Amino acid sequence: MTNENLDMYQDAYDIGPEKIIDTYAEATRHVDQGLSLTLFFPDTATTRDINKAQIYAWRKGIKSLYYIRLRQLALEGTEIEGCVSCAL
Repeated sequence: MTNENLDMYQDAYDIGPEKIIDTYAEATRHVDQGLSLTLFFPDTATTRDINKAQIYAWRKGIKSLYYIRLRQLALEGTEIEGCVSCAL
């Protein structure tokens, strides 16, 4: 991903949980073991929103949810630049 094609992509917070769950549900059909599913919500999400996503995932055959992440405005601007897998 470069600055030239950045506008062609959405981050996980903008996509929403349903599309992520749908993608994982399709992939799960082709994997013998479970996949680690992380869901992303805006900071305005309620416990009801999260619960609805969990039920939707269960109905789609998702075996487990690994993390639920909330976008927090207090952390904006603290992202790590560079290779994320190289950072602790």
